[in-house]
Amino acid sequence: MLKNTPDEWTKNIQELSCDEIKYYLLHDGLWPQYVQRIKNLELVQEEFWKIYVLENDLEKKRKILEDVANLQPVIANCYACVKDIFETEPK
Repeated sequence: MLKNTPDEWTKNIQELSCDEIKYYLLHDGLWPQYVQRIKNLELVQEEFWKIYVLENDLEKKRKILEDVANLQPVIANCYACVKDIFETEPK
């Protein structure tokens, strides 16, 4: 189980089950941290597109597109987890 401080939560989150993460997200304040991570991913994606527009080298553009594509499942998973969190009450 997690300790009682946010610093300890982030150190131990890899050891938690999905249900435990849901519980802490809803009841113990990890929600703002989770939302900030989603915002950061969206910002990274936005910055990739800005760099892509400015880039002239086709190989570098290809790499940027690859990075954007690789980011998509991560972002989608974050939103899917949020949907699951709100639809399912933790045990």
